[in-house]
Amino acid sequence: MTSYRLDIDVLRAFAVFAVVIFHSSINLLPNGYLGVDIFFVISGFIITKNLSENYLKNNKFSIINFYIRRIKRIFPLLFFVVTTTLVAVSFFYVTSLHAIFLTGGYSLFGISNIYFLFEENTNRYLQEIVRNPLNHTWSLGIEEQFYLIFPLVFALIIKFFKLRFINFAVMFFGLLTIIGLINSLFFINEINFFSSFYSPFTRFWEISAGSTIYFLTKSVKINPNFSYYLSYFLFLLLILFILFFSYLDIRYYQEIALVVLLTSLLIFFLTFSTSIKFFKSKVLAYFGKLSFGIYLWHLPILFFLQLATDNDLLKIIFTLSAAIIFSFLSYKFIENPARYSIKYDKFLKRLIPISPLLFLVIFFNIQPSSNLFNYVVTKSEHLLTRNLSVTDTSILQNNTDINEFIYNNNSISACSEKQENLNFDKNYYLDNCLIKKNNGTLVHIMGDSTALAFAPMILNSSLKSDLIISSRSNVPFTPNLNSINDFTLPNKETIMLKEKFIENSINLNRIISNEYPSNIVIIASIYSDYLNRKQIVNENNVFINDDNRYKFFQDQLLKLVKKFDDSHSVIFIPDVFIPKLTLAECISLPIAINNNCHNPSIDDVIINRQKTIEVMKNIEVQFENVYIFDLQDTFCDKKCDYFYQENYAFSNDRYHITVEASSFLSKAFNDFLSFNNISP
Repeated sequence: MTSYRLDIDVLRAFAVFAVVIFHSSINLLPNGYLGVDIFFVISGFIITKNLSENYLKNNKFSIINFYIRRIKRIFPLLFFVVTTTLVAVSFFYVTSLHAIFLTGGYSLFGISNIYFLFEENTNRYLQEIVRNPLNHTWSLGIEEQFYLIFPLVFALIIKFFKLRFINFAVMFFGLLTIIGLINSLFFINEINFFSSFYSPFTRFWEISAGSTIYFLTKSVKINPNFSYYLSYFLFLLLILFILFFSYLDIRYYQEIALVVLLTSLLIFFLTFSTSIKFFKSKVLAYFGKLSFGIYLWHLPILFFLQLATDNDLLKIIFTLSAAIIFSFLSYKFIENPARYSIKYDKFLKRLIPISPLLFLVIFFNIQPSSNLFNYVVTKSEHLLTRNLSVTDTSILQNNTDINEFIYNNNSISACSEKQENLNFDKNYYLDNCLIKKNNGTLVHIMGDSTALAFAPMILNSSLKSDLIISSRSNVPFTPNLNSINDFTLPNKETIMLKEKFIENSINLNRIISNEYPSNIVIIASIYSDYLNRKQIVNENNVFINDDNRYKFFQDQLLKLVKKFDDSHSVIFIPDVFIPKLTLAECISLPIAINNNCHNPSIDDVIINRQKTIEVMKNIEVQFENVYIFDLQDTFCDKKCDYFYQENYAFSNDRYHITVEASSFLSKAFNDFLSFNNISP
């Protein structure tokens, strides 16, 4: 047995509570996600501590036994939570079943982070907690991949350095940690951050930091009183950073690096200190013992809780309470019995050597193209339609997410986010981003992610035009205007990238449009939503007074329009409205169907959009080549039948219209072009 560290379990509790609060209410604790990075450091410290103490006590080390302990520690509860969640999803959820099942399947093999990594362009929306109840398994993937390599490295160090293995381990893992720290501070940026977030190669250093700290505690001695005060200071600093990081001009990846550094130092000095009272709490330590279960259970609970309430306080209280109850039961009846049982040890010893082959066989059977996978998902969809009050089951099939359309059109997926790069490569866009139909008309769609959804409308319209898209998620497509949902200023690099994206989009249009006798620019963005957020700031991070935000918006939108000459027809497509429920929530709640999914009334829609439409009309009257194509005329005549139109769903995620809805708009778009004499 290894020596028990009560303070480590207290730190685990602190980390898991931060993560649960963050997922339940991102506005309340926007940096709570850093609890995962605290977990990584703790995992590295504990796994190294256990291995080293067992080796020093028994003078031997078994890689097979290490893998057996890890399997018994992680897999039983993970398997139970994943299968329970997938069964619940089969009964109560509608969209993205394939992706959720894939996440579950990959998570059981410890590679869901790899799935997210390679699906970053097409399924980024699935990595939001409102889309995927198994999103959080990516962090387990990182740890399991580290556990796969770590014992091999540990065994090699013991073999070649034996009595000096601690000194060499300090140097080896310390070097890995320093390299990772430097990479996070200086080489990860806004452009490659997403890929780095899920990559084991940019995360291993965090776990390695914990390993380094353990070996350091065996190499040096620190005065207990000095350690006590420094531990106190480091813990307070860690709390303050997690609470207030968002108010500092620090990038996400730098936040991660600083929290890893603080956590490592805290664990190091806690080792030598006369323990701080907070870290002696047996109640918190018990929650730390439950932390693995709390972490696994909280997101599936929250995922379904969102169908019932959008109150952040209720979500925090209920999610945390339910996760603690579930984790207590699973700790008692699943985790502990499996962890300390030796019943299947012999079986696992035989299984581990052939596990790579077994892994490959099962892996290829959970691909979307496999018969087994499709059979499971099809059965799930049948269960869904049988158990839910859906009057027209064709809606379940006719709600294609725009991301699926992007995935099947390489020209769009290659370019929808590329123009945020600082270096504008016109040849790249000309070679890869243009959907050509050899027509004399070019349509250039510009805007946020909602703009992408109008591609099917254009491609199915009478224009038969060439098409190119400039789209970046969550960006109001207007120069110098930035919106935020809290009082946290966006960092300067984020603003710079956004401005560069707009500049590059306009430059791209100038280059390509010269080759066409007829040019149409479509500008689509959920301006009403951006302008109704808490704060608007300009390019210098200066707050715009609430009374002046629409005047500022008009001035900046006017600057954008003036970038295009008179040969361009510029068409604004205003957002209609944002419903309270997603399609999944709407269909999952029978009362929602009876009440038109709680859609707002036409009067509410008009009030919400009124000022935005006024701005666009003020610009329209100044130019003969500026037009407004208002979807409200098509979908909100007397009421807003937002979800259901002619046996298809208008939207499935609140913000983006479906491929079917976009295709349906083609006729209305043709009529709009004809009425305004906009023709090739």
